Amino acid sequence: MSVRVLLAFLSILVLASPAAKADPFRVQDVTKELEDAGVEQLSQAILWGQPMISGKMNEFGFNAGLRECSRLNSDEDLYCYEAAFKACVMIAAGYERIELLELANGYNLTRMYGHVVLADNSTMGTLLCVETLADFRDENLFSYDEVVIWEQTVDDFRAFLIDKEVRLVDPSQLY
Repeated sequence: MSVRVLLAFLSILVLASPAAKADPFRVQDVTKELEDAGVEQLSQAILWGQPMISGKMNEFGFNAGLRECSRLNSDEDLYCYEAAFKACVMIAAGYERIELLELANGYNLTRMYGHVVLADNSTMGTLLCVETLADFRDENLFSYDEVVIWEQTVDDFRAFLIDKEVRLVDPSQLY
C-alpha cells in the first residue's frame, strides 16, 4: 500500500470517528463549586462579553474568566468550555526586569500546576501572576477537582514567593 493511500485511509478514519463528547459548564456551576470549597467574596460579572468570576482563596484574590461560551438551545444561560484562573501579587520596587523573569522561569520549571507570567499595570506597577487553564472540550466535567487544583496552584505560588523571599507591596497575602 502506498503512503498516499495509507494517509487517505487514516484521514477517512479520523473524520468518520465520533468526536469526544464535550461537556460545557455554566457560570453558576463554577460559582457553586467555588462556594462549596469555601472561596470568599465571590462575585460574577460580564466583562467585554466574557463571564468572569472573582473571589478570594487563601488570602489571594483571583479572577476566573470563562471562555468559549455560547447559549445552547433556547436556554438563557451561557455554557462554556474553558475556565482561565489568574491570581496576581504586586511586586515591591527595586527589582530589575531580568530578576523577575528569572523568578517566573524558576517557578515554571519547577511546578506541575499553573504558570507564572509578568504583567505591567500602569496604576499598580509590576505584577507577578499565576495562571491555569481548564479545558472541557473532552469528556471532562467541571467539578470540585478543578477547584482543588486551583487551590493547590495558589498554595504552590505562595510557597514559592515565601521560599524566594519575594518582596511584595502587600506581604499579608503570604501569611
